[in-house]
Amino acid sequence: MDIAKKIVWLRKTKGMTQDELAEILKVSRQTISKWENGSVMPDAYNLKELAKVFETTIDELLSDDPPDEAPKSQGVVEDVIDQSGKIIKKHWRKVGYIIIYWGIGALLFGVIASLMIEPTITDPFTGQTIPFGDSSGTVGKAFDLLPKVFIFVGIALIIVGAILAIKDYLKNHHKKS
Repeated sequence: MDIAKKIVWLRKTKGMTQDELAEILKVSRQTISKWENGSVMPDAYNLKELAKVFETTIDELLSDDPPDEAPKSQGVVEDVIDQSGKIIKKHWRKVGYIIIYWGIGALLFGVIASLMIEPTITDPFTGQTIPFGDSSGTVGKAFDLLPKVFIFVGIALIIVGAILAIKDYLKNHHKKS
């Protein structure tokens, strides 16, 4: 097996994309693509780094012998879950924003529901407060609690989303520095 096929095999065995390998090696994705299609061979430094990443030796990378075992597919569901996890890891900020939007929605729903589930109403002509429904029963208490739960969940989602977005921003900002 030539080195191009071996790099592809080892990368897939590790469950890495070309972008992920390129990021680790601090080269472009196009460079990884050229190595894998055989148009360019990695230099000595990159061979050393590839051997570290793939936990092998340079001799094994350069040998014509095939690797000992073939890459295994886990199954469709596991592959989808793995890919989803990789996408989420790569896009924490976007996931954070989505969570923030859900939090804002839950918060607004909770506030609107709490305004609507007022156990009393005010007579617009006399200004007197008139009891509206029976909020002393189990159902009434559950409806009184529901808006508070949505408000709490909304605030929690906004905080978690903000943390994820800030964490991703700082991670990416730190890489650029």
